[in-house]
Amino acid sequence: VVNAKVLTTLLIIVAVINWRCGKLIGGFVDRFGEQKVLTVGYALHGVTFLGFALSQNVWMLYGFYILYNFLFLFSVGTTTYLRKICKREDLAPSLAMGVSLSHVTAIVVPIVGATLWKQLGYQFPFLFGTVFVALSLIATQKINKSKEALAHHAT
Repeated sequence: VVNAKVLTTLLIIVAVINWRCGKLIGGFVDRFGEQKVLTVGYALHGVTFLGFALSQNVWMLYGFYILYNFLFLFSVGTTTYLRKICKREDLAPSLAMGVSLSHVTAIVVPIVGATLWKQLGYQFPFLFGTVFVALSLIATQKINKSKEALAHHAT
């Protein structure tokens, strides 16, 4: 059981790390490209989910929680890639649809996850999530980095 002081401390640590590192991750996207940043992000998500599923050490779980929240910064690569491939008039509706899908996911996933947790044990939702992370990692490798292709999509 995590008490309120521990949870508050973890949330403060996450907020400070994300506040200090947001610009750094954005710079990584500019320097290395969306594909590499998203690849690292999804790979670390996989490590995090496996850590949640398999670790028995509470301090490691705290570390995985901090890492998990830090990894949300890497999603900037998705937005910048969409901006590159999307027609200007389609950008706002595409981003709005992404936000809507995120909200639907935020409702459905906890319900499904709690059911899986109760029926199959706490490890299963994280192992199941690792499968989705692996699929995202595979899809990320299909990002077209060709400037000509990107220019063609944006027109």
